Amino acid sequence: MLKRLAFGLIALMLMLAGTLHSQTVETLQPATKAVTLDAMIKQAIAPSDTSTTTESPKTESIEPTATETSAETSSIFATVAENTTEATPAAANVEPETSKTVEKVEERIEEKQELAQAEVPPAPKERKVDSIALKFKGVAAVSEAFIRSHIELKAGDVFTQAALDRSVRSLFGTGYFDNVYATPVETAPGLITITVELSCKLKLRAINFEGNHKLKSKKLKKEVGLKLNSVLGADDMAEAVRKLKSYYAKKNFPDVKIVTRTTPMEQSGLVDLTFVIDEGKKQKVKAIYFVGNTHAKRKELTEIMATKKDSWLSFITGSGKLDDDNTSDDLTRIGEYYRNLGFLEVKVNGPQVTPRGDGVTLTYNIVEGKRFYIGNQIFEGNKVLTAKELSKALLLKEKQPLSAGSLDKTSENIRSLYGSKGYLEAQTHVDMLPTNNPNVLDVKYTIQEGKQFSVGSINVSGNTTTKSIVVTRELLLAPGDTFAS
Repeated sequence: MLKRLAFGLIALMLMLAGTLHSQTVETLQPATKAVTLDAMIKQAIAPSDTSTTTESPKTESIEPTATETSAETSSIFATVAENTTEATPAAANVEPETSKTVEKVEERIEEKQELAQAEVPPAPKERKVDSIALKFKGVAAVSEAFIRSHIELKAGDVFTQAALDRSVRSLFGTGYFDNVYATPVETAPGLITITVELSCKLKLRAINFEGNHKLKSKKLKKEVGLKLNSVLGADDMAEAVRKLKSYYAKKNFPDVKIVTRTTPMEQSGLVDLTFVIDEGKKQKVKAIYFVGNTHAKRKELTEIMATKKDSWLSFITGSGKLDDDNTSDDLTRIGEYYRNLGFLEVKVNGPQVTPRGDGVTLTYNIVEGKRFYIGNQIFEGNKVLTAKELSKALLLKEKQPLSAGSLDKTSENIRSLYGSKGYLEAQTHVDMLPTNNPNVLDVKYTIQEGKQFSVGSINVSGNTTTKSIVVTRELLLAPGDTFAS
């Protein structure tokens, strides 16, 4: 009777084993033989990183949980132990067989872990260059040896990204390539294969011009500064266009438009360059006008300008040319002229270019503003020289128009006076101070005298015939004298 009861309990345990977790399987006795050793090993060595575990949706179940099942199983075994004080031989052998199974599982787990560690090689401490491959887009204008001489890395060297970046910059700096790309790939643990892709510039085969009706192609070729069989890049073409525009401007074509067109022959590595030119209309300066010049005559202003109107002597003097650099310089010259007349707030705009016959006229707009006059002139910081001595350096007198140029010249005169006394580092700063009269400004000269210099030793060299003493006695200075500039 007890034997039949034991076998019945074992059958019940087999039915419950299907619903238990793998950890519960280990607690079952002989019924766990239905689970293979490999499955138990995989479960044992599986990573337990809960951060990557996906939660399964919660569903209601009437089956007992693992904890409840384990408790029920323990209760069953307790009942068997009470009713079978003298266990059958089969029941007595359950615990030894389970112990053997656990030992086998532990041995297989250790074998799997050792095998996994053997299959993963240790990470290398440093990576080395295995090989460097060159790929060209177009025909290379230089040899492969020349290219590799600009690559810091060689096969067998320790790879660093910084060295590869420097190599790319060095290759690009040669001027033979439009683009340089370097791609490192780790083809094996610790080994790097580098592929360098180079977009090569083409060599110039021919230079052509289109649309140049007034100027000859032969002369334009000399101006562009390009040589045949030299590599041609975008910067070279941009510089050539700039030179052509400057040359056309000198020939009175300020509105010239120039674009470039290239005809590449990539198989031969050559390219033809064509300059497409729209010369525009030739413009000569026929007349120069001014608007708002109440206190300055037109003749006075035109005499100080760099731009001159066209005349019958233009082929000798070069007058009549309309140049952007000259017109910009003219604005500065007119402004300075007015400031020296006392119009410190003058504004000059222009020129406005108006077509006239086969040339143009230029018109400048001038807003003179208020005219300022000089009031009192005072000195500050002067200890060596008195105000009376410094007044000899003044160029302007009270109630005269305040000239910015005269103030600058006065500052130079003050420094010269101090230099004659040995104060070679004297500095002067000019300030214009407002007064009760809005058109009158006082002027203050702030002086930093510095230290006085004297003559030290006098050395004479290069005198192969005359003695040094003969030279020094003719000098106006002797050691210890104040050094005057």
